[in-house]
Amino acid sequence: MYPLAVILLVALVRKNKVAARQEVTVYAVPLAAVGIVISLYHYLLEWNPTWETNVCAIDVPCTTIWFRQFGFVSLPFMALCGFVSVVVLLCTTYTKNSEVEETAEQLEKV
Repeated sequence: MYPLAVILLVALVRKNKVAARQEVTVYAVPLAAVGIVISLYHYLLEWNPTWETNVCAIDVPCTTIWFRQFGFVSLPFMALCGFVSVVVLLCTTYTKNSEVEETAEQLEKV
């Protein structure tokens, strides 16, 4: 999640908003997709502790539930919601190269 925060902040600060939005989508969506997979895996591990392998630490296993609100909201679930939100918002604001060029041409005419 932290690399996504840096990438999205840089895209926000850049001056050419349309081009920056297009470029950042290419980098941020794959990172968020990997985050979705990892968060989903950890969320499923919380509900199915028998799936745990020897990858996690002995003192803090992956099946540890730090808190659970409303019977289903836990830390991996919140991370999953955050990553899904990033993917949805970036995909809904994504514009293709031709649309970016058309927008630039329209702005030059004005």
